[in-house]
Amino acid sequence: MILLSPDAIEDVERLRSFLDENNPGADADIRQIVVRFAASGYIVRYAALHATMDILITRIWHGREART
Repeated sequence: MILLSPDAIEDVERLRSFLDENNPGADADIRQIVVRFAASGYIVRYAALHATMDILITRIWHGREART
């Protein structure tokens, strides 16, 4: 479970509405973020499970890892 403050929830809703109106193709079910760490970082791929309001982490890897 990832907890969001009320302000963060409003931010997410505002940004999601903007994307829905201006770039619906960018609003995918699977997303990823880069978590910076030193000179590189980690890539975290996740999906929002709307029915349960949970976040499912699907993959995590280091940015310098060779992935196929």
